[in-house]
Amino acid sequence: DMEDRNHTEEKDERAEEQARKAKEARKSVSRRMIIYMVITLSFFLSLVGTGTSGHFTVRSWIDSFIISTSVSMLMGFVIPVRYIVEKVCAKYDLQEGDLNTRLVESLIVDLLFTPLMTFLMILYAYVVATMNGAKLMPLITMYLSSLLSCFPVGFILIFLLMPLFRKFILSHTDIGE
Repeated sequence: DMEDRNHTEEKDERAEEQARKAKEARKSVSRRMIIYMVITLSFFLSLVGTGTSGHFTVRSWIDSFIISTSVSMLMGFVIPVRYIVEKVCAKYDLQEGDLNTRLVESLIVDLLFTPLMTFLMILYAYVVATMNGAKLMPLITMYLSSLLSCFPVGFILIFLLMPLFRKFILSHTDIGE
């Protein structure tokens, strides 16, 4: 009887340890996904934003990239993106990996990040340009114009890259797919 109880306790401890390790592995995957996605999206959206501004310089792109990466990284670690995506997908009975699920997931991530990042990039460019004496169109016009190009680019990048990054990260992790 005592031996059975000890054996059961050992099994419970092993199960708890496995659950803890799995949770840590999922957190690690999530953190790496945030880092990969933020750097990639910031890189390309900064290129699109500064490229479509009509005033592209390497310096403006680098500044935009640094600001975008910094703020997006902070947002990525604060906003429970995975939780939001899972709740929305569960509400609409969407299955992981399906095309519709990927479309919804990409739209949610794009809605959470791209409008704010675009606004911050435009605000930064606007402030720098006006401090240097440039006469610009109204901030809202600049923002909406930039968002019109950045939002679809962000969506496409998220749609294409998220599964690739997830697959790459999971292939280098113990939890598999």
